Amino acid sequence: MLVNFLIFLLYLELLMVKVLQHLIIFLCLFVCTNTLYSQDEITNTPVTKENRNNLIDNLEMKERTIGLSIEEYIQLYKQYTKKNLKYKSLIILDKLIIDLKKTNNYKDLSIVYNWKAENLVDLNKIDEGVAFCDKILKEMVVNNSSFQEEMCLKCGILYNEDEQFSKAYTIYKKIKNPIIKSSPVYIDFYGLILMNNGIYDEALKYLKKGIQLSYENEKLSSVNISFNNIANIYIAKQKWKIAKKYLDSSYRSVRYSDNPFDKKKILKSFYFFFILQNKFDEARRVIDNIEIENTFIYDYRINQKIKELDAINSRKKRLTKKVTVINNSIRDTNNQKLKIYVILISIITILMSWILLKIYKNTKLKYKKIINEQELLSSQMTPHFIFNSLSILQGMLLNKEKTKAVEYIDKFSNIIASTVKEKSQKFISIADEIKLLKDYVDIQNLSTHKNIDFSVVIGDDIDHDFFIPSMILQPFIENAIIHGFKKEIEYPTLQLSLQQINNELLCIITDNGVGFSIGDKPRKNQEKTSLATQIVKERLAILSKKMNHNFSLEIRNLNYKQKRGTEVLLNLPYTQNP
Repeated sequence: MLVNFLIFLLYLELLMVKVLQHLIIFLCLFVCTNTLYSQDEITNTPVTKENRNNLIDNLEMKERTIGLSIEEYIQLYKQYTKKNLKYKSLIILDKLIIDLKKTNNYKDLSIVYNWKAENLVDLNKIDEGVAFCDKILKEMVVNNSSFQEEMCLKCGILYNEDEQFSKAYTIYKKIKNPIIKSSPVYIDFYGLILMNNGIYDEALKYLKKGIQLSYENEKLSSVNISFNNIANIYIAKQKWKIAKKYLDSSYRSVRYSDNPFDKKKILKSFYFFFILQNKFDEARRVIDNIEIENTFIYDYRINQKIKELDAINSRKKRLTKKVTVINNSIRDTNNQKLKIYVILISIITILMSWILLKIYKNTKLKYKKIINEQELLSSQMTPHFIFNSLSILQGMLLNKEKTKAVEYIDKFSNIIASTVKEKSQKFISIADEIKLLKDYVDIQNLSTHKNIDFSVVIGDDIDHDFFIPSMILQPFIENAIIHGFKKEIEYPTLQLSLQQINNELLCIITDNGVGFSIGDKPRKNQEKTSLATQIVKERLAILSKKMNHNFSLEIRNLNYKQKRGTEVLLNLPYTQNP
């Protein structure tokens, strides 16, 4: 009897311990939930910085314990937005979209779509934003969703930034709501879209009206860009004095700004202002300033990428803690076999977190290294290419495509080594340039799966040890891959042909891509020539004067030969001793 009584007491003690454990967990969750809803009840009162931080902490704690409702995720998104935590906001929006689609709540889903589009605009995620708009605008029409015109407002901005000017114009013409059409955002961007579509007189009306509203509302952050856009219209009309007046106004208002994007836009306008008047010395000085801003822009994008990784890592840690809490609860309430499964899951979770943390740290170190090398690379290769390459490599590492990543790194390192080697030299041997281009195409094939057939045809009279200007062919190879093959081509081919003509080198770059214009006759210049093309022309103009030759660049559409694609002809210096 005594033994049975002792066993009963032991069992009772264990039962009380279990009850106390569950009671403590319940009280903790109750306190968190009660704090959260007390904050929700006073949303109409001003929220202090301390209260906002407490609200975010409570929401994050609840998410990693018992989870959040849709309304609470919306509250968390708003608090992140108020603290300018854009990348964290984007993660929450993606979660909200998934949850709202399950409920078929198209009204709230339309609101979240608009939030995400605005978030992508703020983060300058243009490619992702355009893809998002292409998909969502069609979905909203099919579902007859609310807030379609508000969505058109954001998507028009993204299409314009992606240089899809005609599409942006078409989207904005769908907006009929007078409240939206009277907003400063609509007026400013509609003026810009009109300008980009060549509707200059109407664009001037909207841009000037936008400036007036900015002064009336004392919101002067965008005035410099409006001045710059007006200047671009007068540049297109070749009204140089008026254009110079607006350019000076825009530069004065942005000169001491920390925004490198606005500065670059204004400097590009100055460049075209000088180059179209054949003021090459002034244009060259502007290019130097543009390269400085490119460095700041690249640093900004690197920092943004690091912030994005921080947001992802922080959320993964919270979810890991949530998994741990659930696993502990299951372990305490299940049998021994289930305990083993829970332990295995915990080990896998911890291992995955450790791997992700290692990848994150390695990526961060690589980004810091790239920042230090930016000065070496900026004059020879665009920061945009290096940024995209590292993002692709990051994706491979995160997807555990180790073999492909090693091959990708090998090709990429060859390009970096070559460009750094030629940093202080204005000329490069033909052999080295061809090797660099082949590596570049190979790395593009690895990242895009386009399987471009790149061939080089060299005349028998060409000496591979002779020199040509460095990094003068790569922009056109890059342009053919990115723009010429932006649509699916069945057998994409790219050919570089080198021929010697009168002690000069004729380089012909031919692709079978989509071409750059519509028409039966060739044309030498696109209406909107890229900055890289302008720089090449400027370099050739300077070399022509120094070497007393007529070096040139000509870009033609192959449809005049009843073929598809683009043909670039460069007449280059060809010398044994640069």
